[in-house]
Amino acid sequence: MDYNIESLIAKVDRGRLKQLTLDFVKIPSPTLHEKEFSEYYADLLKSMGIDVELDYEFPNSPSVIARIKGHEPGPTIQFDGHTDTIPTVHPEPYCEGDIIYGRGTADMKSSLAAIAEMARVFVESSAQFKGEILITVHGLHEAPWGKNETLRSLIEKKIFGDAAVVGELGGTFLPIVGKGLTIFEFIITREGPVLHETMVSPDIVNPIWAGHRLLEILRDKVAPLTQEFYEYVGPDSLFIGIFESGDFYNRVTQKCRIVGTRRHTPKRTVDDVRSELEAVAQQMQQEMKVKVVLNLQRMEEAFQLSKDEKIVKAIRQAYLEVTGKDLPYGGTSTIANGTHLLQWAKVPSVCHAVNSTTAHADLEFVHLEDIVRATEVYIATAVNFLNY
Repeated sequence: MDYNIESLIAKVDRGRLKQLTLDFVKIPSPTLHEKEFSEYYADLLKSMGIDVELDYEFPNSPSVIARIKGHEPGPTIQFDGHTDTIPTVHPEPYCEGDIIYGRGTADMKSSLAAIAEMARVFVESSAQFKGEILITVHGLHEAPWGKNETLRSLIEKKIFGDAAVVGELGGTFLPIVGKGLTIFEFIITREGPVLHETMVSPDIVNPIWAGHRLLEILRDKVAPLTQEFYEYVGPDSLFIGIFESGDFYNRVTQKCRIVGTRRHTPKRTVDDVRSELEAVAQQMQQEMKVKVVLNLQRMEEAFQLSKDEKIVKAIRQAYLEVTGKDLPYGGTSTIANGTHLLQWAKVPSVCHAVNSTTAHADLEFVHLEDIVRATEVYIATAVNFLNY
C-alpha cells in the first residue's frame, strides 16, 4: 500500500507515455467524429481494472466516465479532457527522438495520455486514499458553435467533482484569471436591388461604407477599454476576423457582414458586452439609415479563481514537489473546459496541460519530458487534494 508521492511518480513509465500519445494521435478524432477514439480510451482504462462507463447521448461523440474509488469516503478530484481535434489536415503522426508529432498531440491527447498513466499508477500501486478520482473525457469541444454540449450534459447529470484539473492551457503557469468571450456578428442591409454603381441614387447608402463606419464606432467605444490593465490578463480586446461584402467591382451590394470577438476581463460581464454592442447597432441605424442586425453567437463569462482554493494550493504544491520550482500565477484569454466547469457546475477548476504552444498549429508536437512532468504533477495533485 505504498502511497507517498515519490514512490508513485517513480512508477511513471516514460516509454509507455510516448507510445500512448503516438497511439492516440494515430486515431483521427476531428470534432463530431470522436467515437472510435472514445471507445479506445474507455477500453484502455477498463483494461487497467477501472470502473468505466460510456455515455452515448451524442452517438458520434460519446463521453468516457471513469472512477477510481478510495478506501474511505472523501472528496472527489476530477481530471477532465476533450477527445476531439480541430478538423484540419496534418502530416501523419510520427516520433523524432522524444518529440511526438501529430494532430492533437498538443491539444490535447498528450494530456489524455498523462491522465491515463496517472490512473494506471494509482490502480497498480493499490494506493489507499480518501474519496475518489473521477476521469471525464468527452468530445465536441472544438465544434465551431462552441456550446460544449457533452460537458454540459455531464454537468446536468451531476457528473463532476469537488474540484477539477483540466488538461489544457497552463503547463508552466497557473491560469487563475480568464477573460470572457463574445463572438458577435453584425449584418448591415439596405433596401432596393443590386445595380450598377451608376444606376443607383446618390442617397442610397453603400453597405460597404456603412460597414466602415461601424468599425469606427466599435473602435471609438472599445478603444478606451483596451487601456485598462487587469492583473494577469491585461486589458479588454476587440478583434475583427471577417469583413465581407460585394461580389463585383462596380455593383452596389445590399449587404455587409462583420464578425469578430470581444474579450473582457472580470471587471465586466457578458450583459455589459451585450449592452455595448447593442448600442453600436442602434447608433449605426440612426446615423446611416440602414438596417443593422446583431447576432451574439457565443457568450462566455470571465472568471477569477481565489489563490486560497484547495485545488490551487494542491497543484502548486505538486508542481513544486515534481519540478523543484514554483508554479507562477497567470491568466488566459482562451476559453477552456475549466471555464465551463467553473461557470456551469461551480467547481473550482485549474488548467494544467502538457504544452499548448503548438495547439491548432499546422504542425502540432510535444516533448516527452513535458508529458512526464504533467503526469507526475497530476499524481501529486491528486495526493495533495485528497489528503489535504
